Amino acid sequence: MKCPLLTSLLSFALLVLLGVPGYAQLITQIPASVEEMVKTEFSAEKMELSNITYKGYSNAIGSFQVTGNESLGIQRGIVLSTGTVVYDSSDFGGYGPQGPNDFDAASFSNFADGDLDIALLAQDDSYDAAVLEFDFVPNSDILKFKFVFASEEYPEFVFSGWNDAFALFLSGPGYSGIYSNQAVNIAVLPNKDTVSIDNVNDSINSQYYVDNETIPGNLLRYDGYTVPIQTSAAVTPGEMYHLKIVISDIGDDSYDSAIFLEKIEEDYNVRIPNVITPNGDGTNDYFEIKNIKYLENNELIILNRWGQEVFRESDYQNKWNGDELKDGVYYYLLKSGDAIKYQGFLTLLRGAE
Repeated sequence: MKCPLLTSLLSFALLVLLGVPGYAQLITQIPASVEEMVKTEFSAEKMELSNITYKGYSNAIGSFQVTGNESLGIQRGIVLSTGTVVYDSSDFGGYGPQGPNDFDAASFSNFADGDLDIALLAQDDSYDAAVLEFDFVPNSDILKFKFVFASEEYPEFVFSGWNDAFALFLSGPGYSGIYSNQAVNIAVLPNKDTVSIDNVNDSINSQYYVDNETIPGNLLRYDGYTVPIQTSAAVTPGEMYHLKIVISDIGDDSYDSAIFLEKIEEDYNVRIPNVITPNGDGTNDYFEIKNIKYLENNELIILNRWGQEVFRESDYQNKWNGDELKDGVYYYLLKSGDAIKYQGFLTLLRGAE
């Protein structure tokens, strides 16, 4: 019979005594303050957060860091679990997600409540939910999320009714969904499938699945996990949004799952349109360059087809509409300091006069 605690202690002793280089390790830590952890380990650098709340078992949320020669594709961030994220010595204690994968049934029922939104998404009862929520004000118009979903339900309980699931419920301007606060779930695969045991495994969406059982890894205790999955969301800078992160046991409260989330990335890339239609209808009337305010010491120059300058502005404010120029193709130069950073053609098209 395997003894997980003895195995882990022996592995650690060998690491210390022999100095094995590059030994893979997942380090997790329970936060003294969930609010401070979210701000430092998950929030984008310039993002304004408020009303941070966590609902679930106290040891089911924490920060993580990966060291050594194995990788999740995510080196650090926050982790939420349907069990515990650390070894738990309580009366109903259990093991966290840390490897090696030397135990046949990593399971820890933490008796947390379920969540109605993820129950609706999974179309089954929710148990042991870990729910992190907060309001935020973005600075860019695109948010990027990267995550890895892992579970001990793999592979035995795929399509067996125990369909543990993960969701990122986003609500705010521009969103109108079926979940609380009219939220939509943005935690989806590239083909828009939701993230759950039945939707990502060795037979469905298998290109996103990693078998951690056939050749047990040192990093995670769970039998399977996903490759890093990236999803994005369009938002309006300066507006208030709400994010609800949920991972939950589905169908019963046995066998743990966890979600590893990298720090949110705000996309500050400059995006330049190639056509404007300044006809006064309020749509596409101006040459609006996304994220122009993040291009330091910018200057915009517009030339006509003969190379003659028709417009120039430093610290461009996205208010050029072609003035009284005729329809046609123009050429823009966008500079940062003395360097030309972007250049290309721009079509001015008002339509029939």
